[in-house]
Parts: sequence; structure tokens; C-alpha cells
Amino acid sequence: MKISVAGIAFMLLALHTSKSEGDPNNYDGYNDECRGKIDIVFLIDNSWSVLKPNFDKLKDFITTTAYDLRPLSQEHVLVGVDVFSKKAVTEISLKGCNDFWSFRKAVSQIPFQGGPTNTHCALDNALWNSFSEEYGGRPYVPKLAIIFTDGKSQDKKATWEAAYRLKDSGVNVVAIGIGPHIDEEELVAISSDGNPYKLPNFGMRAYNHRTTSRIFSIFIFHIYIVEKGKLNIASVMLTPYTTTLFLLLIAIIIGIIDGQLKKIDAKPKKPFIALINNKCGGKRDMVFLLDSSGSVTLQNFKTMLNTAANIAHHFQIGSQHTQVGVDRFSTTAKTMIKLNQWNNWFALQMKIKQIPYVPGLTYTWIALDHARTESFSESYGARPGVPKIAIVMTDGKSQNKTKTCEAAKRLRNSGVNVFAIGIGINIDWSEILCITIDSFSIRVNNFAALKSKSFRKRIANEACSLNTIIIPTRG
Repeated sequence: MKISVAGIAFMLLALHTSKSEGDPNNYDGYNDECRGKIDIVFLIDNSWSVLKPNFDKLKDFITTTAYDLRPLSQEHVLVGVDVFSKKAVTEISLKGCNDFWSFRKAVSQIPFQGGPTNTHCALDNALWNSFSEEYGGRPYVPKLAIIFTDGKSQDKKATWEAAYRLKDSGVNVVAIGIGPHIDEEELVAISSDGNPYKLPNFGMRAYNHRTTSRIFSIFIFHIYIVEKGKLNIASVMLTPYTTTLFLLLIAIIIGIIDGQLKKIDAKPKKPFIALINNKCGGKRDMVFLLDSSGSVTLQNFKTMLNTAANIAHHFQIGSQHTQVGVDRFSTTAKTMIKLNQWNNWFALQMKIKQIPYVPGLTYTWIALDHARTESFSESYGARPGVPKIAIVMTDGKSQNKTKTCEAAKRLRNSGVNVFAIGIGINIDWSEILCITIDSFSIRVNNFAALKSKSFRKRIANEACSLNTIIIPTRG
């Protein structure tokens, strides 16, 4: 009698999980040994083409998968569910259900609505709502979005752009297309690794619905926790038994699931590639020095924060790309965001906009010395052999011009390219020039000018063009 690898894996899976059926406190063995924190949101197509019976199958699939990801809790796995058609709705937030049984009840009550397939709405809702702290998203915890859809979106370009925003925020996205009417190119653009999957229909009959879900939940843990090391903050352990089980199960998954769930081999066309390549690549360490003195006022300080966040958005953010830090200064200087603190723009911009306004005097030289000794130090995340850029925004004269010019010289001599942006009519232009000593000095009439897209792009382009590493000098 011939037994396939899939058959062996299925038998092991049955032995491994049968003892836990029906008992909410008897969690599956692989869960105990491979447990870690992860926030997972399912994005479920609720459009007309899906039909209610198939929508119910997806709900059953999600429920069964959540059963195998137990325990659902703040210390382990949190699962949310969004549905989308004409608009996207968070039906179950990440903080909505802290145990499996309440999750199962909540899923069973999700109604089928019907409507057009506005996939971009689902991706943007996940970005702005579902993974937010307000909806239960946990800081520093890996994020995984799993989207199921049976057809093309109504707006392909909007979907590509929304997918890029979501992935740019640090969320890992798995895309699964169901049936013959999917747009494979679109699914490639949505998925984080460019390798989405497809099912021929809503039957999902690899063996049965429960087994498929079990394999899928192990797939989540293996691919996103073990193989890709997404949960570095969690303690992940594999025994010889579970490792063998994983290998056998992944043999199915890479198949995948006995030939039903298959990888899509397609490449997005140039518009999507252009969307990605529009970001400034390359490594650089960039720190914003923002004037928080009394003359700035709270509203104008918020404008500076928004400007800094927007300029940062022009860059690929991360440890292998551009790192961004933010210092605030008035009578004192303080590093509010370290260079190595955030590895994606979405989290970075949120933290930038939360920096409080603390008014005081304009001690610009203290800010420049602080950037040199602290913000651009390796202990604050600066990388050796990487271009360094400081962008100073100020609206007035410092309390001591001589000290400011001397501190600026020390900063430049340490190997940092310095930009200086003078805002308004009260600036000392000669002081702005002495901070930079080159073409990196910029004057704007008022804070409203910082909101200009062309201005922000100009600063980003200038910073992006700086690929030269300045050798530190003395004097």
C-alpha cells in the first residue's frame, strides 16, 4: 500500500490534535511549544460574487483556524476579522475577543452583505484601524493580514497603492485568491513576498475543512514565526517531534495542501514597480532637529512634526535603508526618537506626530552638540560607514550666535551633512548660513510654506541625493 507524504502528515496531524478536541483548556502541543505574540487580522471578501454559502465557509475556516491558534489572549495570539465589499468594516477588533469561544460566537454573527469588491478599502481599513492601538494592535508585536478574495477589485491602482501603504507600515500580508476570476497580478502586488496563493473554489477539500484550517494555522506559525523570524521578541522552541511535523506539513503547504492551494507565479506590471521605486533607497541616518521654543507656538510645532513625517515618507525606512530620528530643542535638547527605534514609516510618523511641544528659549547650539554626541552615536542607532544628515528647522535667532556657529562646525566636522531651514521674518540669515556653510540653507516666509508638497519633496530629494560619507575632521 502506497502512502503519500500528505497522508503521513495527515495521520500525524490527527494524532497530534485529536486529544484537544472540544476542550478549550487543552491546547494543541505545537501551540504550547511554539507560542509567541502575533496580531492577525483576516480580511474577508463580502462582495456579491462570493455568495452567502461561500461566505459562511470562509467564516467556518477562520473559526477553525483560530481554534488552532489558541490561546487567544494579550499574552499570545490576537485575531481580528474585517469584511469588505463596497466599504470595509472591522467586525471583530483585535481587542474584541480574548478567548476562542467569544471569538467563535462573534464570527457566527457576521452578516453577509454583498456589494462591489473595493479591496483598497479593506487594505486601508486594516492600516488605519484594525492594526491600530485603538483597535487592540500591540506595539512591537508582529502584524499579519490574511486577505481572501474571489475576484478583481473595482480599482486596481487604488488597491496597489493601499497594499503598498499597508506593507510599508510593517504589516506582513498574505493574499489568497479563490476561484477562476481572480486577478493574479493584483494578488502579487498585495502580498508581502510577491507570492500569493490561489484555491480553485470555496470547497477547500484538501482532506476536510478542519484539517485544511489546522494545516493553515501551522503554516502561519512556521512561516511567520519560525522560518522568517518575525517574532524575535518571543521565545520560540521546536522539539524534534514538532520539527518533523512541520517539515511534513510544509511539504503539503509548498505543494500546497495536496495540490489545491497553489502559489501564483506572476509579476506586477511597471506601474506597481514604479510605486515601489518612487521611494528613496540606500542607507543613510537622518535626524530632524525641531525648534520647540516659545516663539514657535503649538500649532506651528505640529506643522513641523507633520513636515518631518512627510519628508520621511519619501524614503524607504528600515535598518537596511534610511533610519530617521527626531530631536526637540528649546532651552534643552532631547532625543525623542532614536535612529534605530522604528523600522517602518507608519509607526514612525505616528510617533513623530505624538511628540509634545515644550516651549523655552532658542539654545540652538545645545541641539547641535546633542545631535553630535548623542543622536548620531552608535548607542542611539547610528551606523558606521553610512551618510549622516541633520535637518534643522528653526523660526528665530539663537540666544548665542557664536556658540551656535561653533557647535555647527563641530557637528559638520564629525561627518554630518547639515541642512538648515529658517522659517519666518525673525530668523538671522547669517546664522542659518553659518550652520550649513553651503547650499543646504533654505528660507521660507512662514510655517504655512512647510505644508507645500513641492517644498517637502525638494528637501527629500536633496537629502536623497546625499550619498557621500563625510570623513570626520578635527578643528
